[in-house]
Amino acid sequence: MTYTPMISGSGLVGWQMLQRTISTQKAAFDNSPEIARESKYFRENIGSIATAENLVENRRLLNVTLSAFGLQDQIESKFLIQRVLEEDPDAEGSLVSRLGNSAYTALANILDFSETVFHKTQEEGFGVSIFQRYEASMLSDLEETQRRSISE
Repeated sequence: MTYTPMISGSGLVGWQMLQRTISTQKAAFDNSPEIARESKYFRENIGSIATAENLVENRRLLNVTLSAFGLQDQIESKFLIQRVLEEDPDAEGSLVSRLGNSAYTALANILDFSETVFHKTQEEGFGVSIFQRYEASMLSDLEETQRRSISE
């Protein structure tokens, strides 16, 4: 979907009218049912995408993603998009670097589907339970030391 602002007149008069109404027109566009629906769907579902293949299989998410980079006309080029997303954009000779299109480079860099290793130690709050056990152990040791020194 492309945005076409309403302009009455041409030249300076049209420009001045656009300047006065652009915020109202943009708000109307942002609140349009299609934009609201796609935005909600994207926010609710993008987190479930783990691979480039997952993304190209979901046409709605793919459309929003490609449109964000001005690549909406490439929606049918699923193999190309998947390859762009799976390769390291910084690697010498990668498809992204050979395409020479900054939109593809930005897309690949932002989505970054390169393989990663995730360790439990990287989970938010992982260390809390270990630290609580550590504190309990130290407290127990302290109490034991105090009992021994009192009984001596």
